[in-house]
Amino acid sequence: IADNSIAAKATHIHIHLDVSPAKEFHQKNSVERYVIADNGNGMDETQVTNALKLGSAAGYPDQSLSKYGLGLKSAGFS
Repeated sequence: IADNSIAAKATHIHIHLDVSPAKEFHQKNSVERYVIADNGNGMDETQVTNALKLGSAAGYPDQSLSKYGLGLKSAGFS
């Protein structure tokens, strides 16, 4: 997902993990929340809809990591 920030021309990317108070970071399922914030270009309503839709068409540059994952789609199912 951070690769999306770079693709959106973000110059600042903040990744924050909230760890459960009952667990330590190295333990399985210790992260309760992931926050990824950036100052990139953002998405309009159509882009958000496509980002969350399985099988949506998207053209990625050859070097983009985005073409390998399911990104927001799989995050939404989680």
